[in-house]
Amino acid sequence: RWCTERLKIKNADRFILEKVSQYGEAIVLLGTRKDESGTRQQLMNLYEIKGSLLNRHSKFAQTYMYCPLKDFLTEDVWNYLLQNKNPWGENNRDLLTMYQEANASECPLVVDSSTPSCGGGRFGCWTCTVVARDKSMDSLLEGGEDWLEPLAEIREELKRTQEPEVKLLVRDHKRRNGKVMFCFPKKEGDDTSAGPYTLEYRKTFLEKLLNAQIKVRKNGPDPNMNLILDDEIHEIQRIWRMEHGDWQNSAYQIYKKITGNELEKEDDQGLFGKDEQEILVQVATNNDVPQVLLSKLLDAEWDAQGMTRHSKVYDKINKILSEEWRPKEELSEIKKDMNDKRTEKNLFK
Repeated sequence: RWCTERLKIKNADRFILEKVSQYGEAIVLLGTRKDESGTRQQLMNLYEIKGSLLNRHSKFAQTYMYCPLKDFLTEDVWNYLLQNKNPWGENNRDLLTMYQEANASECPLVVDSSTPSCGGGRFGCWTCTVVARDKSMDSLLEGGEDWLEPLAEIREELKRTQEPEVKLLVRDHKRRNGKVMFCFPKKEGDDTSAGPYTLEYRKTFLEKLLNAQIKVRKNGPDPNMNLILDDEIHEIQRIWRMEHGDWQNSAYQIYKKITGNELEKEDDQGLFGKDEQEILVQVATNNDVPQVLLSKLLDAEWDAQGMTRHSKVYDKINKILSEEWRPKEELSEIKKDMNDKRTEKNLFK
């Protein structure tokens, strides 16, 4: 899963290397247990250091792992949690209840060999679409946690965008690096490898996410629960402005429309605004030029104002002009010609 590598492993590795560079070595405290799976047990046994409480790290020579729970069974973990107070004040029985609601087989104690083993409940990112169904979410909803319904709907919305017929409607044909990648599938389908979500779909989805946030705050246990942070909306607007020429600050408009609150700051307004964007759209339409191309060129020139040397702005302009700006329909014809040539080449092999 790409997310595990990017969001978890790489960040942990970077932190470990920083500490090794600073102190010469590092010890990583982990809650992993041999009882989790046969594969986990094999890996932990492989890196054990005889006569030591520490294990060798799988990647870094100057790093060790300390796993105090390595020989704990799942019921041992639950017994400890239920018999000891939580240092930060929460009730561990509430934690058990949550796991039991997420998985009926979750138990604090194995009574006999016929009792299902503990540890079946799993919680991950609530927006994850890698799995077909979020069983933990479904079980919590069936257990009466109706306030989670908006979250389940958001996840299903994201899951639907992976369906081929939906992907054609909500994904751009051009990637964020400005390039278009042709596909030559065995079956009839889309001509290009899908890029990011279109700006229009992003606007629609942001509205749905903010509406979901209002619902979970109203019906859930935490009236201040955040599904998206204000800082994230600022970053979204920055990306929309730089990559899509969204001078009218649509993210802030959507936020105000849904929440009634103002998020836009004076320094978020930039040189160009809604009026300038309307003029630019008209000019682009009259001259059959992509509006985003013009907005990117204008932004690049504005960023270079006051610079003593303009070599960098020329590089930026060349990069913008090097992007693929032809419409999808024209690219489909090019792809068809390429496919015909490939077919001819294969016939004469």
